[in-house]
Amino acid sequence: MTKRDDLQGRIFGRFIVVDFSHVHQRNAYWHVACSCGNKRIVTGNSLKRGLTKSCGCYGREATGNRRRSHGMSRSREYGAWCKMISRCTNPKDRRFNEWGGRGITICERWLHSFANFYADMGDKPPRTLLDRIDNDGNYEPGNCQWATPSESNFNRRKFTFPARYSEKKKLPPQTPLPSHQQPRE
Repeated sequence: MTKRDDLQGRIFGRFIVVDFSHVHQRNAYWHVACSCGNKRIVTGNSLKRGLTKSCGCYGREATGNRRRSHGMSRSREYGAWCKMISRCTNPKDRRFNEWGGRGITICERWLHSFANFYADMGDKPPRTLLDRIDNDGNYEPGNCQWATPSESNFNRRKFTFPARYSEKKKLPPQTPLPSHQQPRE
């Protein structure tokens, strides 16, 4: 029988070896504690060869960090940013004609970076909307604010009816009123 190394107290990756557990099929197993608080039983060989470095928490963190750019995808600020991008750049957006279709654009700083938008605009207060101060101006740091719906309503374009609605309808010729219903002069 070969003598096993005493690994108690040694650190391997995120594991610290607590004590010896058992031998199974000539492999020594050790009780280890991960830095995240989980406890496991692993083989001494996998620890010494660097095959096992954590309970799995490191892999989950690394994967999560690769996929996460700002961690705010469910925030109100991110929702406002996405809607701004869509209505100004996506012709299939139902409100495109009112924004992108009439030439409203987004500054380069905000167009490709939510982090820049958030740094300039800050937290969205409750019950507010993204509002442009100059309604004919673009989405850019000096022209945007968080405004309540009532504040935003004061900052609208003047609506003009299309020509087909502004023409007066021609009324059919009126039959003269009977004499007893004629207005008195």
